[in-house]
Amino acid sequence: MQLVYGEGLMLNIYACPNHVQKTVVTTKSVEFMPFFLSFFLFLNGGIWTIYAVLVRDYFLAVPNGTGLVLGTAQLVLYAIYRNSKPSNKFSIEDGSQEEHLIASSS
Repeated sequence: MQLVYGEGLMLNIYACPNHVQKTVVTTKSVEFMPFFLSFFLFLNGGIWTIYAVLVRDYFLAVPNGTGLVLGTAQLVLYAIYRNSKPSNKFSIEDGSQEEHLIASSS
């Protein structure tokens, strides 16, 4: 039973940063997604997946392979939106978009 809890915990650790992906796509900016978090998530998942395949430990390979895929998805999003300008219409607190009544003159 402890093994199941461990697998679930690993999947949660890998999946938690992915809630930011919707924000990145909505704002078309990576300002809410730190690069090093995505990179080390990818690196950690990759190294543990390689180790798990070498020792044929599928209980270790499944959550870390999932982390490798999720980390890759974050790096792809980062590559797509890294040069985009941040959107000022997005509120991070409630996740809603808002339009200003008076347009800025800049």
